[in-house]
Amino acid sequence: MLKTSLMQTTMMAGVLSVAALAQTTAAYAEEVTLRAMDGSSDITANLMDFDGNRYTLETAIGEIQIDASQVECIAGACPTEAAEPGTASAFEVAGNPYVVDGLLPSLFQDFASGVSGSANVNNGSVSIASANGADVGTVSLVGAQPLDGMRRLVDDRSLLAISDRPMTEEQARVFSTVGKPNPTTEDRQVVLALDGLVIVAAPGNPVNAISRIDIARIFAGQITNWRDLGGPNAPINIYTPANDSSIAQNFAEQVMAPASLRLTTQAETLSDDAAVSDAVAADPFGIGFVNFSGQTAGKAMSILGECGIQTPPNAFTIKTEEYPFTRRLLVYRATDDLPQLADDFISYLDTADAQNVIAESGFVDKTVSVVSSDEQGRRYAAAMWPTDAQTNLRELGDMVTQLLPAQRVSLTFRFLPGSSQLEARALEDVQRLADLLAAGEVFANKELLLVGFTDSAGAPAANRGLSEQRAERVRQILSSVALPGSLDSTPIRTLGYGEASPLTCNTTAEGRATNRRVEVWVRDIVATN
Repeated sequence: MLKTSLMQTTMMAGVLSVAALAQTTAAYAEEVTLRAMDGSSDITANLMDFDGNRYTLETAIGEIQIDASQVECIAGACPTEAAEPGTASAFEVAGNPYVVDGLLPSLFQDFASGVSGSANVNNGSVSIASANGADVGTVSLVGAQPLDGMRRLVDDRSLLAISDRPMTEEQARVFSTVGKPNPTTEDRQVVLALDGLVIVAAPGNPVNAISRIDIARIFAGQITNWRDLGGPNAPINIYTPANDSSIAQNFAEQVMAPASLRLTTQAETLSDDAAVSDAVAADPFGIGFVNFSGQTAGKAMSILGECGIQTPPNAFTIKTEEYPFTRRLLVYRATDDLPQLADDFISYLDTADAQNVIAESGFVDKTVSVVSSDEQGRRYAAAMWPTDAQTNLRELGDMVTQLLPAQRVSLTFRFLPGSSQLEARALEDVQRLADLLAAGEVFANKELLLVGFTDSAGAPAANRGLSEQRAERVRQILSSVALPGSLDSTPIRTLGYGEASPLTCNTTAEGRATNRRVEVWVRDIVATN
């Protein structure tokens, strides 16, 4: 018997879900009666599963779930755990298969150890236990391409979805049609880590840089000989991951589609990144594309811009998002009412422990790194390269004088298009910078430089003024989020050099967005008598 009043009550309270959040078993399959905590209604149905947090019932309308904190079991085969509802959680996390396989198990194991517990990973399921062996929760890890992950969020199969492609506005609107909040808002979207699409060749191949259009023409079968790229007179052998993989879809969107080309059918398709990397490394005339996190062998090639600027793929250029094929791994949630375990896991992702696991797994973490001015040599060359950016020797001389004795920090702040509002990741990074300043170790006896740059659109003088304003805006936001007194011992200077130092060509909207930024530099404070 199913009483409609309880059905309506639980739906209004948001505690009933028609789709299971995790796989259930017929561990019970006996009748129980649940009563709403306010005593307003009952429901009697077959109990299929109870995880300590939710009852899964088989009803006339199909399988449903009810939050254990909203009801009490009053008759039938009540599980003994029902006396203490909510002590364990069960939920599903969907994500790109290479993230689910290569990163999430390690993250959950480290997360569990951090709360004096342990995690057992088996067949896509993570069982988390406390130090005394009590069940804390079970997390189902489901490999899903971005669109499928979004669907799983919409229909409540997943509580969290991890994607290497940002959700579009049109996709986000789907959530409002079913009464769910927008998962792309700042408080429901978290940058987990970064990754990138890299072009790999054999280590001995003399070609070190390649343009985007030439990449597209190679993989479309239009360029077939390395001689046409300045290499040996030899055929180009193409290796690719499976067409339905996330990296292949990213390649189609980022490389092939802008050139209005399709991938050739002559490529040798392999199972995954490792297989492509190994095949290319063993073939002197091979070429392929893989995730930065999945490259096991071969040589990663720099991307050559139309204006001659080369950008190599490495952890620093991906962390600063200067490498043109950088991708963010985003964690989405479509509800603000997460189980405590899921909420704690999201909070854990921004810790140093989690970021260490991310780096050890081959992905690019969000921790702050520093490189010397010597390692930024390409940017000085780019500043003097003939492009559409207009600058003069005095400006270049001043920039080199200020930055040559300094070190660049991987934090780079970018703004929402056409505004002075920092984008979501930049806001996270401002807080990260404030925390580092409060700790005092990284910037001890250092001077902080916030250096603004623009694209080449507009007059040079106006761009210089705009770059200075942007740098000052970051300083203001930094001051507003820093702990009282934490900035007192670190002098902060704002500088602006307009379009003087492009990181990539200004010929595309993507390139212009990359060049509009505020960089962070530090240099020693030199005492003068």
